Amino acid sequence: MRDIPSRGQRSEADDNLDLGARRLVRRSRLDAVAPPMHLSRPVTAAGFWLGTLLPIAYLPVILAGIDSMSRFSLFVVLLLIHALALVVGHDYSGSRSR
Repeated sequence: MRDIPSRGQRSEADDNLDLGARRLVRRSRLDAVAPPMHLSRPVTAAGFWLGTLLPIAYLPVILAGIDSMSRFSLFVVLLLIHALALVVGHDYSGSRSR
């Protein structure tokens, strides 16, 4: 007769879970706590490409010099927009090799 594990003990079935199943369980628990953010494909694509190409805009600002508060503010705003674009465009599927 098989022993029924008491609370707190791992059963044989728990030990037999493969790594993929453990990851799936962990992921589903994380999704229950914080559901993933899904943005539409065009928004994600725009974020990706803006995050990719925005550093080109840094060059004229840096070459002109950051000698006033307005240019410094412009540079900080560019950095913030770039960071936001990188977060939004992170899941863009067109950026991954197939």
